[in-house]
Amino acid sequence: MKKLLLFILGFGKLCNAQDIYFLNPFITANYLNPSLAGHQNVNKLSAAYLNMYPNLSGTTVTYFLNVETKLYNKLGIAANLISDDMARGTMQANQYILMLNYNFKLNNSFTLTPGFKFSQLENKIDLTKLNFGDAINMRNAEVWSQPQPLTFATRLYNYSFTGSLLFGHKAFNFGALLNQFNEPEIGMINFDLKQQRRLTLHSMVKLPIEKQTLNLFFRYDRQGNFNKTQLAAYMRLFEHYQIGLGFNSFDNYTLHTGYGNKYFRINYNYNLSFSKLSGNTAGSHELGTAFYFLSKNKRNSFDKYLE
Repeated sequence: MKKLLLFILGFGKLCNAQDIYFLNPFITANYLNPSLAGHQNVNKLSAAYLNMYPNLSGTTVTYFLNVETKLYNKLGIAANLISDDMARGTMQANQYILMLNYNFKLNNSFTLTPGFKFSQLENKIDLTKLNFGDAINMRNAEVWSQPQPLTFATRLYNYSFTGSLLFGHKAFNFGALLNQFNEPEIGMINFDLKQQRRLTLHSMVKLPIEKQTLNLFFRYDRQGNFNKTQLAAYMRLFEHYQIGLGFNSFDNYTLHTGYGNKYFRINYNYNLSFSKLSGNTAGSHELGTAFYFLSKNKRNSFDKYLE
């Protein structure tokens, strides 16, 4: 039965070797790209909750907390705390993140922002929730022998580095980043498992339509042998409201709704899979909110609360 335990933990860590994928590119913008830290040029506190497929046993729940600011209209700074809970506390992955970027003005229309992210990684396993009986040889009622004893690290610490770039214009941006380019070790059993590098390309285009604004979003990820493409459109309506529809290459569709003003914003995203499991998963749910801290004079001119 220990072989079964090895398979379960190994499969769980292989799944965990793929990065967290938030549905909302606004609330978690600097997690998408460190060059976006402080991009709204305000002091901001934000949080997100992601519950993937709650009807399945052993579901994954992710918590995200972010504080960010921009100094001298140039230096973006952000700190994130992310906790990934798998199978109701059986496995947990925490990230403690610091981001920095610097905004270079190329001319009156274009900017270039290089960014950097440092992440302290913590992975934990609760072995008390992985209690299996030994396999019995039915011929002689003896326990099957285990030729190689398994060794476990119930807690593992490591770190990762990410580099990014953002090319910006008031009507669009284009970003690129190489996440965890040092490929940190995350294996907790007696075999090696590394968090693979992830290449991400993304872009957002703003199209004014009369008094409304349409945002078109594109994202492409490649990590190991996995590729994923996301396309989405978000419409800002009547200044304070936002609706959206997205699609990605894994046959998932995302519905988005949100509200924002000069003090805070709140968003809800629902992701529905059209795979054979679609009727059993209850989809994925992501709730996000952000609070803006501004001086009275700056608040009067602040209009980026839905960006």
